Amino acid sequence: MRILEELLRGLPTLGVQGSLSREVSAIACDSRRVPPRGIYVALPDGEEAHDKGVIEALDRGAVVVVSEQPLACGSQATAIRVANARETLSRLSSRFHGDPSRSMRVIGVTGGWTRSTVAIFLRQILEQAGHLTALVGSVRCEIGTRVFPGLPPDAESLDYDQMLASAARFGCGTAVVELSPEFLTERGADSLKIGLMVVARGAVLDDEIVGSLGSHLEHRWQTDQTPVVLHTDDDLGAGLLGLERFGVANTYGLGRVAQCRAIHLELLRDSTKFVIESDGGRQSILSPLVGRCLVTDSLAAMAAGVACGVSLPVLMKAASRFSAPGVLQPVRRALGRTIFVDGARSPRQFQESLQSLRELCSGQLLVVTGASADLPVSDAAALGELAARFATRTFVTSNDPGEIAPHILARSVVSGYARHRNEGATVVLDRRIAIYSAIECARSGDVVLIAGKGIRTYQEIDHTVVPFDDFEVVRDALAELPPLPAPAAAPRMIAASKVSGFAPLVLHNN
Repeated sequence: MRILEELLRGLPTLGVQGSLSREVSAIACDSRRVPPRGIYVALPDGEEAHDKGVIEALDRGAVVVVSEQPLACGSQATAIRVANARETLSRLSSRFHGDPSRSMRVIGVTGGWTRSTVAIFLRQILEQAGHLTALVGSVRCEIGTRVFPGLPPDAESLDYDQMLASAARFGCGTAVVELSPEFLTERGADSLKIGLMVVARGAVLDDEIVGSLGSHLEHRWQTDQTPVVLHTDDDLGAGLLGLERFGVANTYGLGRVAQCRAIHLELLRDSTKFVIESDGGRQSILSPLVGRCLVTDSLAAMAAGVACGVSLPVLMKAASRFSAPGVLQPVRRALGRTIFVDGARSPRQFQESLQSLRELCSGQLLVVTGASADLPVSDAAALGELAARFATRTFVTSNDPGEIAPHILARSVVSGYARHRNEGATVVLDRRIAIYSAIECARSGDVVLIAGKGIRTYQEIDHTVVPFDDFEVVRDALAELPPLPAPAAAPRMIAASKVSGFAPLVLHNN
C-alpha cells in the first residue's frame, strides 16, 4: 500500500477534491482491471467511454480517479484533475514501482517497425559483454532466463514499470526497452529515465512525426543529456540528423556517411558476410542473418553497443550468433531445401522479406501467405499484390482468421494479387496443407517463404485458439519428403517479373 499524498508530491494538478491520505493498492488505466482501493487514470477518450470507465472503476472499488475532465466523486473517491493524464500516469506509475528506471541503465529503441529486432540484438550484445540485461519489447520480454510474452501495442507506462521493477529485483543493471514514436511523443514515457536512445530504420514518416520525435529527443537531451544513435540511410534518420537539436552518440548504415557501417557485403542463402567499420577499426564477420535489411538492423545494435563502450571483438562475437525471432528465420536441416519462416503481417514488412529473398534467390520464390482478422482489407489486398510482384508462385492461406470466414480473407488477398497478374497463385485455406504444398513444389535453387505467423504458435479460429507452429509443420512435411539432390551448378538469377506462370488461380476448399 502507498499513501496518495506521497505519490502526488510535486506532480502538477489542476484541482483535487477529496482526501490525500488515502491508502492505494495499485494503479490502472483500464477500468476493467481496477482493484479495490486502486487509482484509476482515465486516459483521453470519447466523453461517453470516459464516463463509462469512471463509473466502472468506482464500482470496482477505485478510491482515486485521475482525469483531464472535471469530476465529482463525492466521498467515495478522491477526484484529481490534470492537464495531461498520460504524463501523470507515467509519473504515478514510476513512483508507485520505486522509480525502477533510475536504478539501472535503460536504453530505449524507437523508430520504425524494426525496433523490436534491434532491441533483441542489442540485448544479445550487452549480455555477451557481461551485463545482466533485461529486454522489454513487443515480441517478448526477457529477465534473466525467464521469457515473458511481449507487451501489447497499446501498452502504457504501467506495463513498462512493472517489467523494469521485476528486472531491478532480479538484479539487472541494464534494460533494453522498445518504445514506439507515438508513445514517446504522447508523453507516455516521460518518467522513464533513458541513458541512450536508438532510432531504428523504418517506413517513411511525414515531417510532423519527424518534428514531434525530434522535439521529444531534444527535451531528453536538455533534461537528461540522452544521446541518440541514428540511421543515415532513411528519411527518418536523415530528418532527425538535420534538426541538430540533440547529441548524436553514433550513426549506422550501409552508406559512406555512417560511423558504423558494413562494406564488402556478400549475401548468401544461409548467412551474410561483410566487413564492419567502426571507430577506425575493421573486422570481417560471418553473420547467421540473411538479407541486407537484417544486416542494417544488426548495425543499429552494434552502433549502440559501441556507444555503450562495448569493444569490437565482443561485438563481433555477439553478431556472429545473432538470432532474430520471427524475422526470416531459416529452417535448419531442410534436406537440401531453403525454407524461411517469417512473421511479416503488414505489407511493408512483407515487401521487405520478399525483396531480401528475391535478391539471393537463384530459382523460384515460393510463398505461403494470408491475411489475419485484424488486418484492414486494403492491407490484405496489398499482401496479394506484393506476392504477385515478387514471388514465382503463391499459396494464399489462413493466418489467424478469428471470427471472419477464411475464404473471405483469402478473397481480399486474391483481389490484390489479380491487380498484377492472374496466374501463379493457388488458394489453400488449410494452412498446414498450404505449407506442405509449397515445400513439395520446391526444387534445388528454390526458396520457400512461409509468412504471416513467425514465432506465434497458435491460430485464432472462430473464438477458439488452437496450437499451430509453422516450424513444426515444416518439420512434419520434411519428414515425409526425400532429400533434394545437390544442384550440379548454380542456376542463373531469374527476375520475378520474367518467371513464366503456373496454373490459373484456383480455390481448394479444405
